[in-house]
Amino acid sequence: MEVLRWIKIVSFTSNDPLIRIDQSLSTVLSERAILHFGLKQTNCQIEFVDDQDYTDLNDKDSPISLFLSTKIFQDLLLPPGVQFQLRISEGELFLGPTIGLLFKNSKKGYTPAFMKKHYSTSMGIYPSIGGVIVAYSIEDIDWKKGFVRGMIYQPEKDTWYRGKTAIPAVTYRRHLNQPAFHDFRQKLYERNGQLFNSHRLSKWRTHDLLLKNPDFLKYLPETFVVKTSDQIQKVLQFYEKIIVKPILSAQGKGIVIVETIVIDDYAKKKYYVTFYPKSYGEPVRKIMNQKELDQYLSKLIHSNKMQFICQNYIPLAKVDELPFDVRVIMHKNLANEWECNGILCRIAREGKEITNYSAGGDVLSLEETLQRLNGQFDYPSIKNKILTVCREFCLWMEQQNRYHLVEFGIDLAIDQDGEVFFIEANFRPGCKGFIKTDFDQHLQIAYQPYCYAANLQKFHAPDLLGKSLEIHQ
Repeated sequence: MEVLRWIKIVSFTSNDPLIRIDQSLSTVLSERAILHFGLKQTNCQIEFVDDQDYTDLNDKDSPISLFLSTKIFQDLLLPPGVQFQLRISEGELFLGPTIGLLFKNSKKGYTPAFMKKHYSTSMGIYPSIGGVIVAYSIEDIDWKKGFVRGMIYQPEKDTWYRGKTAIPAVTYRRHLNQPAFHDFRQKLYERNGQLFNSHRLSKWRTHDLLLKNPDFLKYLPETFVVKTSDQIQKVLQFYEKIIVKPILSAQGKGIVIVETIVIDDYAKKKYYVTFYPKSYGEPVRKIMNQKELDQYLSKLIHSNKMQFICQNYIPLAKVDELPFDVRVIMHKNLANEWECNGILCRIAREGKEITNYSAGGDVLSLEETLQRLNGQFDYPSIKNKILTVCREFCLWMEQQNRYHLVEFGIDLAIDQDGEVFFIEANFRPGCKGFIKTDFDQHLQIAYQPYCYAANLQKFHAPDLLGKSLEIHQ
């Protein structure tokens, strides 16, 4: 039998690892037990007392008291001013949840002000889950002593401070390019730590996995890995318009669109080239002949020192004469099933063909976007197609059995005939666009990974997506 309770911790002075708890819990605890906090643990002696405020209800507004000695505080590195949940399972005690946010580098300006600015919205979920949330980087870990130095959330003041606490039981990978990540992941798993968003796959690696799913092929545009200008120009022999993307790019950076604008038996081909060096700002446009295009593409590939993929350009459906695509947020719910947690349409800024919100585009809900098309597409039909593609993608990725992935930002194209195509999947999706289209949805997207992390540790979490595991109270 498992017992789950919201608790308030009361410290008392003692050099021994002592716990005092209401005697009604003596049916599930003996006088000696192991207390777990994150990946640290300590052997404790338990004294059962008569707590006049004890209640059988699991209510965060009426927590029971857990009396811990100063020795336990010191050994487990418990932060002050935190409300915990207590889980009792097979005679052992677990304090939590403990959730880590894995950042790239602690020296990159992760200050209390930075955390407040970028994570204040997400911390709106804290009163519903409690525990310790700490942002840290790999270099902040002391594996031998079992602690991390990082930015710890202080709920009483809604602030962050730099401090030391136990390595968290579950880590949510927030940045995707950490040095020594593979070694970190192995050490974490050896200590029974859990990590989600554990992998980032390149655009080509994702596409290559999807090619192995025969049911998904109809959603994929023709895609090629290209390492030379000659390879790109071979693709141009089959398609009048192509799009070239760095394999690891984000936010539309480094994209090149090449369109053949002269195809004549008596005229030489010319190409209209549009380059997006950054997600913001104006693209660079130029008409080139064959030789100029070859020189341009060769320089682009060699100067960036990375691989590119090349795809046939999908003629996007347009709203108000502007092309748009679709961003879908997919999350694991508390029953470990994939569900859609939001859909919006990203509309290109006038004069641009990329739709990224960061590139100055606009956003609308899917329903409003299709309403503006005056019946060109049927909303229920398009939405069903979108959800089908996204669920098939998530389930296929999960079947690879190598990745612990719980969220995707999936970008889809709707062409001018109403067909849906898979563009790419983002492994650390942004959700700022939802602030404009549906703020409540934005909050739900921001909260869900923390609910998942708490539930993964078998602590209570709100059922935002409609299906939660049974909690024994």
